[in-house]
Amino acid sequence: AREMALSTFFAYRPGAHVIYSDIGLILLGLAIERLAGEPLDRAVQRRVTRPLGLSHTRYLPIRYGALSPGEENVAPTELCPWRGYRLVGEVHDENAWRLAGVSAHAGLFSTAEDVAVLGESFLDAQCLRQSTIREMTRLQAQEGGIKRGLGFALWSPDPEASSHPFSQQAFGHTGFTGTSLWIDPTRELVVALLTNEVYRGRRNRRIGTVRLRVHKAIVEVVSRLS
Repeated sequence: AREMALSTFFAYRPGAHVIYSDIGLILLGLAIERLAGEPLDRAVQRRVTRPLGLSHTRYLPIRYGALSPGEENVAPTELCPWRGYRLVGEVHDENAWRLAGVSAHAGLFSTAEDVAVLGESFLDAQCLRQSTIREMTRLQAQEGGIKRGLGFALWSPDPEASSHPFSQQAFGHTGFTGTSLWIDPTRELVVALLTNEVYRGRRNRRIGTVRLRVHKAIVEVVSRLS
């Protein structure tokens, strides 16, 4: 899987289109391992989860033929059709699975509370320099209503987008299985929503509608209280 990521060609000329892809983050994870001189999961623990006190956040490396540690405290993700069993404590993403469950694009297990704390760290620059956060949340690429920073999606003018209820400075990310984290610096608001929406299958998904309603409801409450 690493060799495939390293040998992947561009689908388009850089700057021509916005394409959702895991390749960039997979390569980032490999770069972090080389720079840190240790596996990615250990680097994340040492530099992020431990300093922030995220005691319920970690990678669960795949151990073939054995149950993952802490499996009893992990929500099932999916009745996986190609693996032939229910995924509990095992990474859902196929590429991350090929990387033994540890990658920069997928494989991290957490709770909504821990994810919210992680989001708060971007409001007060606990783990990263403020200049780095500004660069990550600056417009780097755009196509239509799709706007991207570095590792983050940015606020969209599309009223059907899950980010739309927030201020125009909002940034965040959504996960394929039904997870999301959005950060609104203007309101000093962090919203973490973790679901296993793919549990019954990957068709007829409605998490986008649900997420938008949740965001609207939270913003309405916050606005009334402010």
